[in-house]
Amino acid sequence: SWSTGNAELGYGDGGEATVVSYGPSTWNKYITTYFRKSFTVANPALYSALSLQLLRDDGAVVYLNGTEVARSNMPTGTISYTTRASTAISGTGETTYYPFTTSLTLLVNGTNVIAVEIHQSTPLTPDMSFNLSLSASTTATCGTPGSLTATSISTSGATVNWGTVTGATSYNLRYRVTGTSTW
Repeated sequence: SWSTGNAELGYGDGGEATVVSYGPSTWNKYITTYFRKSFTVANPALYSALSLQLLRDDGAVVYLNGTEVARSNMPTGTISYTTRASTAISGTGETTYYPFTTSLTLLVNGTNVIAVEIHQSTPLTPDMSFNLSLSASTTATCGTPGSLTATSISTSGATVNWGTVTGATSYNLRYRVTGTSTW
C-alpha cells in the first residue's frame, strides 16, 4: 500500500520527480518520511564491493535488510520518528551525494530491501529531498584463450591465432625475443 514514484523524491525544491506529502499542515510538517525499495540478487557471491550514494535534505538513516548501513546528519543513539536531523541543510548541501561503503554480507540470495528514513531539522522546513543509488562491483576475471597457435614465424613477424574467450571485449598480446626477459 506504499505510494510509488521515481527519484528524486521530496517537496519544495521544484526538481522532484515524485512529490511526497509533508503532512496536513505547512506549519507543522512531518519530521520523518520513510522510503523502501525491494530488489533481487541472484547470487551475492558474484560481487566484491557494495557502495551507496545518498542525497538527503536534511538527515537520513539507511538500512539494508533491516541492518543500519549509513547515517548522515543524524545524532548518535536510537532514532525514532520524532528524531530531528542534526542541522538544517541548504545550498549545495541539498544536491551533494554522500558516499558509503556497505558490507556485502548483508545481501541475500533473492529479495533484498533497502529502507531509508529522511529526517527534517524542524517542522517548519520548506523542503525535503531524497535520492539514493546502490552499486555492486564484481571482481573481474580474465579467461585464458584456448587453441593458441603461432604460424608463419620469421625474424620480422608471426601469425598468432587463439580461441575466443566468452565475454572478452579486447585482448592484449605480449611478445619477446627468445632468451630475453623484456616483453
